[in-house]
Amino acid sequence: MTPHEADVESASTVHDVLCIERQGQEQLPVQIPDGGFDAWMVVVSGFITTMNVFGFVNSFGVFQTRYVSRGGLLSKYSPSAVSVIGSVETFFVFFPALVIGRLADAGYIRSLVFGGTCMMVFGILMTSIDKTGQYYEFFLAQGVCIGLGLCPIFIPPVTLCAHWFRRKHALALGITAAGASVGGCLYPILLNLLFPKIGFSWSMRVVALIIAVTQIIPLIFLKSRMPFRKLKGQTFFDVQVFRNPAYVLVHIGLFLAFWGLYTPFYDLEIFAISNNVPVTLAFYMLPITSAASACGRVLLAFVADRYGCVNSIIPSVAAAASLLFIWLACTTQSTVIAFCVLYGCASGAVVSLSVSVVTSLSNDPAKNGIRTGQMLTLCSIATLTGPPIANAIIESVSQLLPGDGTKVFDGGAIFSGSVVMAGLACLVVARFMYDRRLCVKV
Repeated sequence: MTPHEADVESASTVHDVLCIERQGQEQLPVQIPDGGFDAWMVVVSGFITTMNVFGFVNSFGVFQTRYVSRGGLLSKYSPSAVSVIGSVETFFVFFPALVIGRLADAGYIRSLVFGGTCMMVFGILMTSIDKTGQYYEFFLAQGVCIGLGLCPIFIPPVTLCAHWFRRKHALALGITAAGASVGGCLYPILLNLLFPKIGFSWSMRVVALIIAVTQIIPLIFLKSRMPFRKLKGQTFFDVQVFRNPAYVLVHIGLFLAFWGLYTPFYDLEIFAISNNVPVTLAFYMLPITSAASACGRVLLAFVADRYGCVNSIIPSVAAAASLLFIWLACTTQSTVIAFCVLYGCASGAVVSLSVSVVTSLSNDPAKNGIRTGQMLTLCSIATLTGPPIANAIIESVSQLLPGDGTKVFDGGAIFSGSVVMAGLACLVVARFMYDRRLCVKV
């Protein structure tokens, strides 16, 4: 046990632990450049990887609409069953993060990104040849195969930001996360334009080609500055950090927030069509939400660097929870668009700052991979179960109120808003456990 670890173990209060961890940060021997060509190319690489990973994942609403609509490839299955494919895909973005983060800390950066890219492209190509309408084929190709490739692409650049930035760390992560917004605009629009022109199969092949080509840049420029931690004798789980009860409460809060956060990304298109929004405009609901999320990701990153990541994520979660309840009242074209813009900003900030919160509370940048992985693995369970639960509630309401398209989504919105609000409560309590003073950076 190192002297620093011994100090942490002997600390009697949460405040003591936080002070010791901050002292550990100040004693780090590695100089963080906070800029330079190599540092910013890591950010550019991260932007591209999140563009491809979350741009594709957040496009599942396009697939959901196409699969379940009349004559769709999976029209004989229920919307909640089809949404499981997207949930599994999102689940695999986060669930392997515990192992992937440890491998990233050990230095397998390019190997992870290369392997993940190959798996993702292969899964898209396999999805493109599924024409029989068999559920298991789409589940394995799009849910499992593509999903397994996403985490190895996503985690390395996110953890590397802490190797190159300290004062501008939240900004670097915000720019990296903004790639998800660009991808969330690009891929839904591209798919909706290509599907009627060249068909499902060739549309998927075009997407596979775009991803394969753009991933060349991360493979060239992603690299670490920290001394690598050998895998031999090292654990894949950092138990020590969970001795801090406030840190545990932060994780519970993030889990609950992620549990309800992704529901609109699955149902916005169908919701808009059910509320008499023209189909041609409804297809742009996801791109509008993703474009707005870029503002939330980048603007809140500036705020977080100045006022603290925990202080910044709390109002973002509060806004997301409030908007999920306001979703109940969005029954016209203008209110649906307004919801997309506002919810995009709020949800983008929550997703972007979730990683910043964990790394900002860490006392050792070389362990950011493990600690980020722990958080994302936990949140993966939320993303796996949240949307299917919400869609199952929506289906139950639709059976009770057949033909009433304006009310069937209320149950899903209430469930999602309630769990995000519970997450907000946990984060607020954790914030004041770290420091009871109101005007202090946390």
